[in-house]
Amino acid sequence: MHWSGAWGRTGRARTGVGSGTVAVVQLRGEIDAANAEDLGRYLRGVGGAAREMVADLTGVTFLGAAGVRQLVALEVDCGNRGAQWVLVADPVLRRLLRVVGADRVLPVSGSLDQALQGWRRARCIQ
Repeated sequence: MHWSGAWGRTGRARTGVGSGTVAVVQLRGEIDAANAEDLGRYLRGVGGAAREMVADLTGVTFLGAAGVRQLVALEVDCGNRGAQWVLVADPVLRRLLRVVGADRVLPVSGSLDQALQGWRRARCIQ
């Protein structure tokens, strides 16, 4: 997988192509009020170009309210454009999303492998 990177002051992102045409974005660091809007723009840009995206947040050490808002906004944006994405979260982050109710609107997977297998299965069904 070829990786390119960017994002912001307290976080890093690597983007590559995983299964077929699915863009994989691996995020590291903190997502807070200082960088959440930049991250939202970055993810919408990747998702807009790829139409299918996995955002792997297993390397995220902090997710603030501004970050959650950006993820929900990404879900709305993807729905409006007909794009699809999946959020990969570790158990701690999944619990946070459940506590704030975001797990009801965000497409969440437990691992990158699970997310990519989901894309493969979906393609076989079509």
